[in-house]
Amino acid sequence: MSRAEETAEGAGPFTTRPTWHLNDGSTAVWESRRARKRGLLTVLAAGGTEARSRSADTASVGRLRTLNAVAAGTFAVGGGLFVLGAAVAQFGPADARGAWIYFAGGLFFNAGGYASLLQAVNAPRQDSASASLATGGVLNIDIANWGTRTGALRFSVGGVLQFFERP
Repeated sequence: MSRAEETAEGAGPFTTRPTWHLNDGSTAVWESRRARKRGLLTVLAAGGTEARSRSADTASVGRLRTLNAVAAGTFAVGGGLFVLGAAVAQFGPADARGAWIYFAGGLFFNAGGYASLLQAVNAPRQDSASASLATGGVLNIDIANWGTRTGALRFSVGGVLQFFERP
């Protein structure tokens, strides 16, 4: 099976749902969320009415699940720290504790964002020759480069520096 025709859906420059009409008459659909979170590709056979899901290899699915758990956990902890920081700023002592709690929450949010980036980078893609999913193999950490990590760190440091700016 080779690709006969490819169409893509998405808002603006973002492609969230490419569809391939393969030469054998079947249709393969790559949906961004299903591919990133579960490692799945939807395939509808020629003349068929029921779509089947094809899964990526076990190692890739395990990697995606781990990244999903890390992202969910760090976002939850970061959100909790933001709530705590707001409570301390509102009802607690008038010192730097609230700022440090916000800073810690920001670090967790940055870690969650980075895990989400790695998840998107490592999402299985449609193989060029068949209606199956292919991955790059090992964790594609080089694509999420130093610039991304440096930007996240600068964002966090900027939050701390705001504490020292007095009106």
